[in-house]
Amino acid sequence: SDTEFVTADTAYTLRENEWKIGLWSVEYGAWGVLDVGTYWAPWFVNIFSLNLKYKFWSNEDWAVAARLGFVRWDLSTLSADATAIFSIIPVELLGSYRISENWRTSASLLYTQVAVEGDFESDDYQGAAAVSNLQLTSTTEWRLSQVWALYGRVNFLAYQVAKATADATFQPDEFTDVQVVGGAKTDAVDVQNAVSLVVGFSASWEIFNFRMGAGYGNYVVPAVNFVLPSKSPIVELDMYWRW
Repeated sequence: SDTEFVTADTAYTLRENEWKIGLWSVEYGAWGVLDVGTYWAPWFVNIFSLNLKYKFWSNEDWAVAARLGFVRWDLSTLSADATAIFSIIPVELLGSYRISENWRTSASLLYTQVAVEGDFESDDYQGAAAVSNLQLTSTTEWRLSQVWALYGRVNFLAYQVAKATADATFQPDEFTDVQVVGGAKTDAVDVQNAVSLVVGFSASWEIFNFRMGAGYGNYVVPAVNFVLPSKSPIVELDMYWRW
């Protein structure tokens, strides 16, 4: 309906006092313009996250919002050889436009700042762990009916740089090691032509919602926004309840 928009990858927010509980995240709508949420599953591996999305302007066709997040990731819980703690702050500007009654499109500009304290080697993280980056995303939805819709999403990595507040070793590929020492930064981990395309379908009932898609490209790890350096098939699945 016109009062219940898809909130993932768009500038729209939940209705006032509405909950959204899904496979990967939990969100609460405050005042109809502010969503407060967390990725709950990573808490089991000691990854804390908090997200705020504020819709600061909208009319019948347009919506503009900003999202601010914070993620804290302690690698020592996963590996005895790692002492690093990641502090990750994603900042995103989102815009959505209703092209027609059945077509909506959204675009976002996402910058993720990563600070690292401690030592680690990124071999086990595919060289994509301790990097700050800028990503551009475009998502379009074609609503076939009140329940069913098709969607497509393109993600492009515009900029990426490695930085550490202590010593770190990055491995962007199997032949290259990059040392970052004491607050230095390097663009040697820049992933060339990092782009992904995903198409899929969604189903939305009064409470239960389901979304499934497939595509190909550089996978973006949710919450922390790490872009994996190698391209691969992408499968995404989400289901959630709103009330």
